[in-house]
Amino acid sequence: MFRKERIFYVCAMVVALGLSFNANACSVSQWDTKVGITDVDAGSPPPIARVEKFCALAITVNETYVQDESPIDAQDTRIRLRFYVLVDVDSGDTSEVTLVDAFSDDAGSTPAFSIAYTSSGADMLSFRPAGGSPLNVAAPTGWIFVEVDWEAGVGFKFWVNTEPTETPSGDAGAGTATHVGMVRLGSTKATGLAANGTDINKLTYDSYQANRTTAVGGLMIGDANGNGAVNSTDVSALLIETELGGALAGGVPDCNMNGIVNSTDASCILVMTEL
Repeated sequence: MFRKERIFYVCAMVVALGLSFNANACSVSQWDTKVGITDVDAGSPPPIARVEKFCALAITVNETYVQDESPIDAQDTRIRLRFYVLVDVDSGDTSEVTLVDAFSDDAGSTPAFSIAYTSSGADMLSFRPAGGSPLNVAAPTGWIFVEVDWEAGVGFKFWVNTEPTETPSGDAGAGTATHVGMVRLGSTKATGLAANGTDINKLTYDSYQANRTTAVGGLMIGDANGNGAVNSTDVSALLIETELGGALAGGVPDCNMNGIVNSTDASCILVMTEL
């Protein structure tokens, strides 16, 4: 297998004027291991924000995560990862939370690399190869699109809110790991999350995908109805959801990527299509 995608949407029942979600519509069943996670945490919005389709994964408690125990093969010397994350952080926080942990073994005893979000006045993403030095970049607001290309003995390149066809945002170096056998997504450590005004409050993940060597790339932002183009039909799909209370837009509706799907996303699409 050369590509693996872990999604949170399984199925839905279509009814007369919209989508009626059954109990299994949003699920974490495709992940190999779930720690402190159930299907409720992937529930369809509201209130969970999402980038695409109908579901996402909301993390509010430390040491809760989903685990992919064979990202591509059992022991990959190279891996490409893509995910979107939305971080709910209060002004003045000084905490840190690990977003992604990759290991050489399923037991999680031999680190390969990790990605952390640090909040200490200037919010940063920290890319950390095992046995190497971290490389930090400024964390954007709203949904953050991250793609990484880790290869043993070569490098740990990453792109933040830019396509992997562009120059990487950085390269932290591969570190000492020889392969990747397992990836955790969520709050993987015992500290970092707490809704008490001093820590990061919530992480929301969407659209994780792992490839062996091929770049994954970002979603088509603004394609609210998911037909592969951004045009006036996407505005209609958004207005049906946000103004008429109808079917959720089943593509990529959060055009301005602020974590809220509303009429401003319709305006965002109009600006895109008129330019």
